[in-house]
Amino acid sequence: ERWGESLRKSVPRQFWPLASGTAGLLGLAWLRLIGLNAGADDRLLQPLGAGADAWLTAGPSALACCLWLVPLPLAAYGAAPRTRWAAALLAVAGPWAARPLLPPLGAENAAALLHAAMAGAGLVWAGRALASWGPVLSKAAPAGLAAAALLVAAHGAFLRDVWLARLNAAFPGGRYLELSEDGRECLALYRFGSGATVLLRDGRAWHNDGLAAKRQAHLPLLMHGRPRRVLLLGPRRPETIASALAHGAEVTVVDPHPAAPRLLAALSPQGRLPAPRPGSSGRLTLVRGDPRRWLAAAGPAFDVIILELPPGAGTPESVRLATREALASLKTRLAPGGLAAVRLPDPRPRASLLRTLRAARSVFRRAGTFALPGGPLLAAGDRPLVPAFGTDPYVWGDDPDLESDLPGLDWQEFADDPQDAAAPDADDRLGAALSP
Repeated sequence: ERWGESLRKSVPRQFWPLASGTAGLLGLAWLRLIGLNAGADDRLLQPLGAGADAWLTAGPSALACCLWLVPLPLAAYGAAPRTRWAAALLAVAGPWAARPLLPPLGAENAAALLHAAMAGAGLVWAGRALASWGPVLSKAAPAGLAAAALLVAAHGAFLRDVWLARLNAAFPGGRYLELSEDGRECLALYRFGSGATVLLRDGRAWHNDGLAAKRQAHLPLLMHGRPRRVLLLGPRRPETIASALAHGAEVTVVDPHPAAPRLLAALSPQGRLPAPRPGSSGRLTLVRGDPRRWLAAAGPAFDVIILELPPGAGTPESVRLATREALASLKTRLAPGGLAAVRLPDPRPRASLLRTLRAARSVFRRAGTFALPGGPLLAAGDRPLVPAFGTDPYVWGDDPDLESDLPGLDWQEFADDPQDAAAPDADDRLGAALSP
């Protein structure tokens, strides 16, 4: 008690938020430094989760929480009970307030912003009283805030810098080109010594080759016949966008990840996003947003909607986009006669695939699957689903072998009666579509 009273009298309470915010930014800079210097050869190939990695992740996280949780109640020490309770609640709510910032900013930028806000709040709170802090604190406070501003401006993308430096040496001749996370999905590009580039999603490499990515767009669009508006939700290959544009349609891409356009451009041989062909009525519109919220909002109707689920059937994003409610939200944005398609990446447990197929059949009158390399493509609608031949030379120019391959593609359609899913042989017929 005497120590706390002495500390309260010797150090102004406004100093603690300022000190906490600046210390947090210094912590980010320190983590970045030790991360960049943790690339010793004997550690690069060790799996993440070893003792040193666990401490590197959990230790600084606990320290960051303490830096946030302790100063605010300490700043209110000796104040009225209501003020102390308010400071404690604010301290507890602070880390939770960071959650909405993760998708738009990323983890490292959200942390830097919160620490900088806390440092600035301490200085604003001090106001004119800053001059009475004494010759040292009164000069150290604005100097600390200036240092905090420099750290925010120069701290860089912490996770990208650390893990790219560590992982780039993991495979001889290869290197990571990009690594970005938005709080819900981590995306990375790795280029092997051969020049082949693979997209990693949450640490998984999904081999969705260019041909399969093209056909995940061509097949539902050919089924429709003459699509004018096409919606792509979370595509992870530029070929899917290019193939949709080959039909001369107005293509809208909705993606929640802030780095998706940059990563898609890096995957393209041209190093840029696909563009509509000259003279066509096609148009490409990029929208940043959560697919389910965007579908629930009022907007235009689409002739074809193509949803690409993240690999890993158990990931939260994949589960919530494969439910009956999510598929019903796709249907609400379809124009009359429209089609919905869902790419179901491998590996996916049979039970998960069957649940998704049954959910589609409970929403749409017709449903079927194409067996594509990398995972089946589910197509659903309220009219007969017939793989059709088109006459547009640009479509066949985009995929020259499609016309000859189309009759032999493994297409399995299910009855239009949703109750048929309970038939004794339903699982056998549903499962037949899952075999490549």
